[in-house]
Formats: sequence, C-alpha cells, structure tokens
Amino acid sequence: MALVFSSREFLLYRIGTFLAVDQPFEKADAVVASKITEKIAELYRDGRCGKIVLSVQDDNVNWWKFLPKSDSMEDARGKAEKWGIRRDDLIVFNRTSGIQDDISYFNSLKKLLRENGIHSAVFYSPYYKTRRKRFYLDRYLDGPGIESYVVSAEENYLQAFERWWENTALDNLFLDEYLTMAFYYFNKILWSPAV
Repeated sequence: MALVFSSREFLLYRIGTFLAVDQPFEKADAVVASKITEKIAELYRDGRCGKIVLSVQDDNVNWWKFLPKSDSMEDARGKAEKWGIRRDDLIVFNRTSGIQDDISYFNSLKKLLRENGIHSAVFYSPYYKTRRKRFYLDRYLDGPGIESYVVSAEENYLQAFERWWENTALDNLFLDEYLTMAFYYFNKILWSPAV
C-alpha cells in the first residue's frame, strides 16, 4: 500500500500523459486542423505541407468555456490571405453538413482527401485529444493510399499534465476524454465494421 501511495503522483501524471500523442514528420501533402495558426502557416511557407484542410463548424459551440473555438469559414479565409496561403491550397471542410458523429466525420474526410489527391496528412489537435484522434485515424483513415500523423496544436503541452489532478477544470476535461474514448470503443468501434 505504501508503494502505491508513494508512486501516486507518477501514476496520475502517466494517466494524464497517455492522452497525448505527438508524432514527428518531415513533410506531408496536407495539414488538417480546425483553425489556421502561425505554426501551420509556417509549415506551409516552409514547404512541409502543400495544402491546408480546415475542418470548420460555423455553429461551433464549446461547452468548455475556456477552450478555443475553431475558425469559421470567413475567419479561415482571412487568416489564409494574411499569412500568404494561396486560395487554391486551402480546402475548407464544413463539418456541420450532415455529419452526426466522429465516425461519419472521418469517413467524409477520407473521401475529401482522396478526391483532392492527398496521400499523407498531419492532424493538429488539442493535446488532450490526440490519443483519440490517433485511435480514429488507425481505425478509419490509415491504410492504402493515406498516411497520417497526429501532432499537438500546443507547443508546451506537457506542462498541463503537472499535477493536473489538483486542477478541477483539467481533471474534468481529462476524465471526459477518457469516457468519450471508452464510449466510442465499446459502442461504436466494437459493434461496427471498419470502413
């Protein structure tokens, strides 16, 4: 019992960091994200990605007030122009048009990527959602013709895991992420075939 108590902080830290995936990559056909950031624009300007696919929701409502919202279509086009991203290299994917859940989203995204000749993509996601993103990509997107990488949208995200269990907002956020992954794993993934 003393051993468990003494290693409690280490175990809690690892429970938090399990949610984060950050895969290195050299170059990809596209970046997929919910908003254009300076980091993404820099990848584009450096030639490390040829296209930017923005997954936007114009009716995006975050139930966590402190989380950033995704760009609207107008915001995305404005940022792209400001940071020198050619209009032809920006693909705006409106997630709200008939997409009910994450599985439908990834199936629609796979179709969009194939239609645009994209064979490799880097997915930028909030650090605590990267494990779930990798899970879905392994199940629904990776395979013949499409290679994917998952990267945290935040630079110094490991700091957020320091003593996260003492921060009510973070422990609720991480618990919600674990519950979401468990729900999809048992209810969606085990009972539906891979597409």
